[in-house]
Amino acid sequence: MTSLGTTIQVGQPSFPKYRKERYLLNLSEQDFLRKVLRPLLLSQGLKDVADINNHACDGNEFPAFVGHDALGNEEVYAVLLKLGPLNPSRTTELQEVISRVASALKAKLFHSETASKRTPTKILLCAAGKISEKARIPLAKEAGESRLVLWDANDIIQRLDNQLREFWLGADTAITPYFRQLQRSLEDSSENLGIPDLLPSGTIPSAVTDQMFVPLRLFRTTVRIQKQNGQPTRVPAFEQLPLTGIIRKPDRMVLIIGGAGSGKSTSLKRLAYIQSEQRLHQGDERIIPIILRAIDFYGDAGSLEELGRKAVAKLLDSGSQFISESDFVGGKVSIFVDSLDELPDDDARTAVIQKIQAFHQTFPKCQVIATSRPLPFIETSTIISAFSQYNLVSIDFKQAEKIVTRLRRKKSLPASKTQELLRRIQQVHGFELNPLLVTVFAATSESDRKDIPANITELFKKYTEMMLGRWDATKGLGQQYHAPLKDFLLRKTAFEMHRRRVTSISQADLGEYVRAELESRGHKTDADQLLDEIIHRSGLFRKIGDNIEFRHLLLQEFFAGRGIQSVSQLKEVISDVWWQRAIVFYFGENPGDSAGLLELMSILPKQPADSVYCASVALGLSLQAAYLVETKHKLEILWAVMDGLSTSKDSFMASVMKGVNEYPINRFLSYYLFGRDAVACSFLGDNCDKIKERIRKIANTNDAEVRTFWLIVGLIEAGHLKEAKKQLDTFTPKDSRILFSIYMGAVLLQQVRIATPEEKEVAAIITKDLSHVVALLRDQLLKELKSVLIEVRQGNVHLLEQ
Repeated sequence: MTSLGTTIQVGQPSFPKYRKERYLLNLSEQDFLRKVLRPLLLSQGLKDVADINNHACDGNEFPAFVGHDALGNEEVYAVLLKLGPLNPSRTTELQEVISRVASALKAKLFHSETASKRTPTKILLCAAGKISEKARIPLAKEAGESRLVLWDANDIIQRLDNQLREFWLGADTAITPYFRQLQRSLEDSSENLGIPDLLPSGTIPSAVTDQMFVPLRLFRTTVRIQKQNGQPTRVPAFEQLPLTGIIRKPDRMVLIIGGAGSGKSTSLKRLAYIQSEQRLHQGDERIIPIILRAIDFYGDAGSLEELGRKAVAKLLDSGSQFISESDFVGGKVSIFVDSLDELPDDDARTAVIQKIQAFHQTFPKCQVIATSRPLPFIETSTIISAFSQYNLVSIDFKQAEKIVTRLRRKKSLPASKTQELLRRIQQVHGFELNPLLVTVFAATSESDRKDIPANITELFKKYTEMMLGRWDATKGLGQQYHAPLKDFLLRKTAFEMHRRRVTSISQADLGEYVRAELESRGHKTDADQLLDEIIHRSGLFRKIGDNIEFRHLLLQEFFAGRGIQSVSQLKEVISDVWWQRAIVFYFGENPGDSAGLLELMSILPKQPADSVYCASVALGLSLQAAYLVETKHKLEILWAVMDGLSTSKDSFMASVMKGVNEYPINRFLSYYLFGRDAVACSFLGDNCDKIKERIRKIANTNDAEVRTFWLIVGLIEAGHLKEAKKQLDTFTPKDSRILFSIYMGAVLLQQVRIATPEEKEVAAIITKDLSHVVALLRDQLLKELKSVLIEVRQGNVHLLEQ
């Protein structure tokens, strides 16, 4: 950045006031307005009329800005500039200024609310020098004290010091309003799933602020050296770092992976918030953060650079360009791309990734951080290999307690009861504890509660019933419509959105759809009032322009899953990852539907070879939600899940990293990682012998070996470590990759995941027992990872070339 004139150098810690005065006096009228007054007015919440309407200032002598008073009325400011001091000794200058004030009072300026012109509400006279007290008297007499605002050099310098402290360090104040507006949008607590208006404690800060943010952590598989039998040996390890540490890493393309509700979006917003704080309050040149959502731009033909510029201009409601080419070239821009998983298919994800890669090739110094759920696309697509991949660590009980306490404030649950309820939630839902789950729990729990919903569907039902039916009651407002009617319409709407593979819908389309649904059922009702209660008063939606969308994709999946009408509909989408979580919610709504699960089980062998794996995962996750199904049926279905995972091993592994050379360890680990949640059934511990007996009947086959593998994986994932250790003691598979995957899972549980001390102790024994067996595979894995990176970087992968 250039310094402010010849007397002020970039990077000086402070400047004497006389030097600031001298700087203002040396400015031209154009620079006085553009470099000083405009950024200062924008930082106070005003808008430049020229940004609102390019033709609004045609023929105007005075720059105009608009803002709102405390009552929400729009005020129009006419700005007058005076480059030097103003005092009675300069009679001619003073008379000229008084004449200009009189002209400004009669000027017709643009009024944005009525899109018409009218006289200004106030006159803002800004002088680069001092305005003496004697000069103020005739000015006030001419304009009236209520319509005249005077700023001289003292006022301007004080405001710059208070509101644009980085100005004197040579920062480009044209971009400063963006940082302030970005912070305002990030601090908007309405993004917290409507919780601020629901909880008795009243308004709460945004989840990204220092008061509310619970520090999240990232991890990735890495290597460390340790001595074994006196020899240094490379062993897999899990590198952990605070979320905020990722922006200090040298990695320029980063993918953060986390399950539904794990805090991916909040993480990106927190990173952008921190970078804005650094720019605004530390006063030196810092990174310009830009937040984009993959769903909003994947069909846009523009480059990532162009999309970033549009996002900045949109936030400022201005067509001006605030980011220079040198900012991109110098790596002064961070781009955060949220929710690759919200894209409708892998082709769309590939298009977005390619756009990120093209940006990286042009501006290699800029950091791009994207987020996604752990989709098969992440495991199978070669194009992802170019990213440094990090996983979000599940929050622990202490972090969960902090979320509950901060959300509920004075009405928080007793610490002992909170911890016990959180432990029970962790056990019954089959979900790792995550911020979204805990937030919903905080909204639905009361200090005297003794019951815990039996699955995540029931937990979300309690939450959405409160939002739809009790939200207005807490504010003393009557409800015109019952929550069940609104719930019915939301199920229909979400199912239709999911069927179309979209996450947003125009308000007009939603209105037509709701009216049609009501009319088809003979309901004569006020659809507009009903839509208002659903969209604006429930807190379940957010508006983006003329469109609306659920505040979280998991909410859309919740309603869409409960909108599924029959098992025949499930058959059509059982292998579609887009529907996977919705299917789980369907069985959470119908936890005793053993017939439905058995029917889906029967079609697994009929699925195309490349679809069996994903269908088996969906069935296994659904089984865990169906807690009322009899154990004998659960065992049949779990066996079918293991069978599907086993028989689809080769076809799934063949799809992993297409276009690169053969990497058997990586392929098998991908096969293990995406499928492990499907077998994490809590009932497995008490029924392990029954599964083992079925495996014995197919002994001495590859199928038996792979099924035993999934049995042990299921025991580990469900927390039955002792039983897993017992099975391992007599398990000698021919494929050593099986033991290597189990070894990696035990290391992960020992070092990263939430577990009891006893479970971690058993996990440590498993890793120690298997360490010598998998030593060669560890080295092979490291070689594979290096080779994959080399292939990607050298452009030898066909998909990347496309």
